[in-house]
Order: sequence, then structure tokens, then C-alpha cells
Amino acid sequence: MTSKPTETAVPTMHPVPIEAAAVAPPAYLTLTLVHNGRLDLDAPAGQYVNCLQVPGRSQPTVRQLLTHTAGLGNPLPTRWAHPADADPPDTRDMLRRLMHRRRAYRYPVGDCARYSNVGYLAIGEVIAAPAVLPFETVVQQTVLHPLAMNRTGFAVPAGTDTATGYVKAPRIADPLLRRLLPPGVAGERHGSFLALNPFSVDCPAYGGLVGSVLDAGRFLRLTWSISAPARILERDAVVPRAPSSKPGNGCRPRSTCSPRTAG
Repeated sequence: MTSKPTETAVPTMHPVPIEAAAVAPPAYLTLTLVHNGRLDLDAPAGQYVNCLQVPGRSQPTVRQLLTHTAGLGNPLPTRWAHPADADPPDTRDMLRRLMHRRRAYRYPVGDCARYSNVGYLAIGEVIAAPAVLPFETVVQQTVLHPLAMNRTGFAVPAGTDTATGYVKAPRIADPLLRRLLPPGVAGERHGSFLALNPFSVDCPAYGGLVGSVLDAGRFLRLTWSISAPARILERDAVVPRAPSSKPGNGCRPRSTCSPRTAG
């Protein structure tokens, strides 16, 4: 662990959070299960995980969870993390609590594409259901081991030299940052930077992978060459963005994208 922010490049073998790329394995796993006949992409997600059922006739599908069109909200995940040496929360309980919130579904199901961490938390539980195994185990057995991603997992082995994350903020902001971040995550200050102690996100399915850049490249290179799962999402795979829609909404041309008043 570095003692202060530097301009030195992080070695490609150092474990780092693979945040954005971390949603690729659950998407790939889902499509693989569909390709093997173990999961129905257009079945209601509540068929696999009870708490995903919505009152009313319009039920979000597994496909809509993948494409962020299920209508789920995206609560600020500032505290959805824990120190790397602490036990993680139970993801099924976490999903159940989030889905019991009044406005878990903030938008009409199937209408607009809006990014949601909750959607990929749900995908992780959908994947675990037919496998009858924890999501992390399914990823290890189906993705990481076959692709020889030996330096990637959901936890950093003890004693491993890791990259250190920093938040650039004035010193006066320290009390606020320490209240916003989960206990034990905020570290020491180095000039205009606040160091972050090693941490893991609470839900592996939306960003919990930690590994080397070389492993991430190996996954992307090998999976992009596999066409069978990719063809599954061809029908309505991407929701077209309307020229007049607000940035980030990903709305269909005639969609109003109006939030629900109650969820």
C-alpha cells in the first residue's frame, strides 16, 4: 500500500477494484444460463426471487434487469461497502430490504433505461437461484477459473500489496466524508487527498470484483470472441436513445419517462 498519492503507475499485476467491468461477468453468466436452458430471459424476475415481484400486472423480466429497464431506482451507494477484513452482509437480505422500500420501483417497468445498482444486485440473486450456490461461487467456478483469472476474486488475500484509493477534498471536509463513508473506510490524510483503507462493496454482483488489469483484459478478450450468448440479447438488447431525451435516460422516442408518484 502506498503511503501517499504519487504519479507512479500501478503495476498491472496489482489488485484493484474492477468496478465498471465487474458487471460484465453477471451479464455473461445470465446469458450463458439462458443459452443452456437454465434461465428464461423473458420470465418475470420474481419467478426466481420472490421479493422482485411487483404489485400489479406489469412484472419486470430478467432481460429488463440486465438492460436497466426494470424501473428500479438507484439509491446512492455511498455506504454499500465494508472494510476488507470485515464480514460482508447477506446479499439476499440486502435486496429484500431495498425492495421493501416505498419507491423501490421508481419508474414504469420496461419504459426507460436508467442505470441501477439494485438491478445487478437482483441479477446476482437470480443467477444464484438455479445454481443453488452463492453468486460468488458461481462466478469462480464458471468464469474466473475456466479463464485462468487467478488474480481476481471478491476479496484481496491477506498480505497482498494493493493499490490505494484516494478522495481529493479539502481538509475541512474530513468530518463529512467520515460520516458519509462506512466506518473504517476513511484512512489518513495526505495533503489534499484522503486515503481510503482497503474495502469491499457489499454486493459482489454490481462491482465487487477485485483483480489485476491483465485478468480484466483476459476476460474481455475471451468473452467478446464468444458469439452465442451475445446473440441472445439481440432482440431489444439496447433501448434506443431519443434525441430529445435528457442525457443518461436512454428513453425510447415516444416515452415520457415520468417518475412514479408511489412505488
